[in-house]
Amino acid sequence: MKKSIKALAMYLPQFHQVKENDEWWGSGYTEWTAVKNGEPLYNGHVQPKKPLEGKYYNLLDKETLRWQSELAKKYGIAGFCFYHYWFGKDRKILEKPAEILLDNKDIDMPFCFCWDSSQWARTWSKMGNAWADAFEPKRDKNDTSNGVLIEQKYGNEAFWRRHFDYLLEFFKDNRYIKVDGKPVFMFYTSYKIPCFERMVFYWRRWAKEEGFPDLYIIGFFSPSLCLDAVVTPMAFNLSALGYNPSLEFLIQNTSVRGYNYDEVWEDYLNYIPSSINKTLWLCTVDFDDTPRRGKNGRVYIGASPEKFKKYFSRLVSKSVADDNPFVFIDAWNEWGEGKYLEPDVVHGYGYLKSVRDVMSKTGSNEKAGTAYNENMLLRYLGKLEKQLLRASIHQDCLTEWMYLKMEGKSIADYLCKCGFEKIAIYGCGIYGKMLYNELKDSVIDIAYFIDIHKDGLKHTEVADVYSPDESLPLCDVIIVSIIGEYVDIFKVLKQKNNIPIISLYEVVYEAKES
Repeated sequence: MKKSIKALAMYLPQFHQVKENDEWWGSGYTEWTAVKNGEPLYNGHVQPKKPLEGKYYNLLDKETLRWQSELAKKYGIAGFCFYHYWFGKDRKILEKPAEILLDNKDIDMPFCFCWDSSQWARTWSKMGNAWADAFEPKRDKNDTSNGVLIEQKYGNEAFWRRHFDYLLEFFKDNRYIKVDGKPVFMFYTSYKIPCFERMVFYWRRWAKEEGFPDLYIIGFFSPSLCLDAVVTPMAFNLSALGYNPSLEFLIQNTSVRGYNYDEVWEDYLNYIPSSINKTLWLCTVDFDDTPRRGKNGRVYIGASPEKFKKYFSRLVSKSVADDNPFVFIDAWNEWGEGKYLEPDVVHGYGYLKSVRDVMSKTGSNEKAGTAYNENMLLRYLGKLEKQLLRASIHQDCLTEWMYLKMEGKSIADYLCKCGFEKIAIYGCGIYGKMLYNELKDSVIDIAYFIDIHKDGLKHTEVADVYSPDESLPLCDVIIVSIIGEYVDIFKVLKQKNNIPIISLYEVVYEAKES
């Protein structure tokens, strides 16, 4: 029997003052600063956006959280997905609203987390995550810094454990959103995390040790073999989803890029997602990021609560047909990008009423839709996409390896820095041989190879070769050169060994970044 679907709204926790934003963007900066400074850039452009009754709230006030919770419940929002920011050296930012919620059990607000692990950098940085162009101070010509505001380092198992332990208190909260007892956790940029598969493996293991059946891991847009589901967003980056780039146009001879709301929704509803993972949908209420990006902004043209209701109803029906546990809405309160359900002076409670009207008529659906991956064509496409995904991983690894060499860096130096002086290489194929040739004249001791085709190998002169099911001699680390199958290889080896097991891609990426 299918379960009723729940609407979850993405939640931005930046509506309070923090010392980092004071330092980077000016004293007292919060998301409201950008919102209040929005300016109309063309005829009919509604800026600045204004909350109803001047409710420029502070998320450090627990009564704000209580108000949001009651409002969401009244209008059919089952919970919030908080953006979560955790960086190298256990550094957190914008964590206080979630911690206040955790400490106040009487606030009935179901919630989960979405970890945005992107490195924060100024818009002119080569790392550029230009999200606040309009507030970016001009670069001093004498400034030789790389523009990084908060550096992201993913660390090792000890780092992942500290992060998990921080999250654990939230997972244990009765309000934390779960699927069949599994805490829901979303990765916004999983494809940027070189150690992603290994990290998720340990997180799942630790969750089970804490009494949970598992974690329910969601990726953002990028499919992966170790995810439970992937969220496909309806955002401004239409070409990234395979949409027709001609949908983008300049508004009234300005540099502001516009997108027709109806066309965006129709393309989104007809989009064919990856069949590797279960697909969840993340629709956008409206979009206008000119308060953040100024003249470089992007805007949806023609949005209204009535249109949103029509399209959202179709999306929910699609999600129910596929037996999805959630449909995500972007967002509850991203005022700086025009993505918000909260009431404003133009539409009042219009968007919230649209959600309520749709969700109040939604239950389980026993008739519509094809069960996920039961169709033979989808199964075939899934196999094909897995092959393409693995090919893409190999290409990324080669690209990073090339840059590593161009920058004069060394895998051997990185391994020594990590204390990995005696290694084993899994896989005697071309990548294994490349790694061997890279390290054979270095201080690294290549103790042995591991390969499932051990008996068929003709040459064993360079090092001993073991089968994965044999007892493996001690070494500092096993490097898996068959990176497209790392997840499965890791699981097999970890059952019988306590030796660290990392992918060649992770080694190459971290060596380049070190």
